[in-house]
Amino acid sequence: MTFWHEYLEPYSSATWDTNVYQGRANSKNALYVCPSQARLVNNPTFSTNYWKSIGSYGYNDHGVAWGSGAVLKNQWVGLGGTFTHANPAVTSDFLPTRESQVVAPSRMVAIGDAALGPDGTGWALLDDSIANNENMEENPTPANAAALAKRHQRHAGRWNVLFCDGHVENPRTRDLFDYHQDEVLKRWNYDNLPHRELMP
Repeated sequence: MTFWHEYLEPYSSATWDTNVYQGRANSKNALYVCPSQARLVNNPTFSTNYWKSIGSYGYNDHGVAWGSGAVLKNQWVGLGGTFTHANPAVTSDFLPTRESQVVAPSRMVAIGDAALGPDGTGWALLDDSIANNENMEENPTPANAAALAKRHQRHAGRWNVLFCDGHVENPRTRDLFDYHQDEVLKRWNYDNLPHRELMP
């Protein structure tokens, strides 16, 4: 599997190493370590097996399609592309998302601040956010409260987000993750449709 930051490496010369998910910057990985997030990391609990997907930033890979319906249909609506059929044998069965498929580039989320866990480490941009943000607020367990507090501490409850047309915004949490609003869900999907049927 190739991750989004690996595609950028020939152009940026920046690497995503095991220090990234622990919030430790060095001369090679500093591009991928947000100083605001790095100050919040303490006692990381994630296995290094996941270091290529854990860090300060996340890529809109699946759109809102994180549910079992999306898995069964093999249907993803983010920027990560999809396979031609379930359980492909080779990577040649993979179809990338084409630029022409993105209906509203100025509205679609591409890359942004990753959601933070209780220990301050970052997870995927959408996973653990749009699907779980509401659940975390409605179920104030100590872990959920700690994660929400970390997210608020990072950028005062806002998120730095790069959109597909190249512009950057700083939306509030509810404007990015409130799954009760179709207009919010549309921002994650290349066809600019909410796709509730693909959600968990």
